[in-house]
Amino acid sequence: MSQEIQLPHDLADVLKRYFQVYHSAVRLLSSLCYQNPLAVYRALKYLGIEPWGVLSSTSFGIAEVYFAFNECQFTLRVPSWALPEEILEEPNIDVYEEGEEFSYIPLETRTCIEFYLRDEGYVYEYGSETYFLHGVTLTLTEDGRDSVILYIDPGKLLFAFTFTGDRLAFHKVMPLYESMPIPGAEEKVGAVVELFKSYIDCCKDELIQAVNCVTELFGKLANPLTIYILY
Repeated sequence: MSQEIQLPHDLADVLKRYFQVYHSAVRLLSSLCYQNPLAVYRALKYLGIEPWGVLSSTSFGIAEVYFAFNECQFTLRVPSWALPEEILEEPNIDVYEEGEEFSYIPLETRTCIEFYLRDEGYVYEYGSETYFLHGVTLTLTEDGRDSVILYIDPGKLLFAFTFTGDRLAFHKVMPLYESMPIPGAEEKVGAVVELFKSYIDCCKDELIQAVNCVTELFGKLANPLTIYILY
């Protein structure tokens, strides 16, 4: 069975634009997200992108600040101790506690920013098994290649595909958590390929919309973040 996914032209085009922006954006964001995520928050405010909600803390000590612009929605994650008091004091911002936070399926970027892809996972029947697409990550492989990673259940597995311009080629399978065993995981690649083909046939427009949102935001953030790093 093929381990490649031929992409529709419009989806391939938005992924090309995304990765053109991502290479420079991730260099700016990767250090700031861990060393000074408030710089990212300030850059968003500078751009006039205002939060509408906040989850003040999770069991992992992380706060999530919810933003929207145009028809795009995304989350900025910061350490709970670094959450600006102004967010919690703003009357127009909804404050959530753990367990009642805004629920979504993420389009992740391997930074402190993740976008909303959909409200519920995509379900696919393959033979006698049921597979769930729980999230998509657009990032780079360990050797710097553009990649699309699919978070799949059962097994809490991450299936990485390299993006070659008009198709996705299977790269490797990884556990969601390093300590988890993955016996027989590669046998599921064919099912995952068919799942993602089905998802594209069904819901390509929502994926294109989410990727365009990330590309637009990363393009907007480039100048204020560069200025911050330099000065």
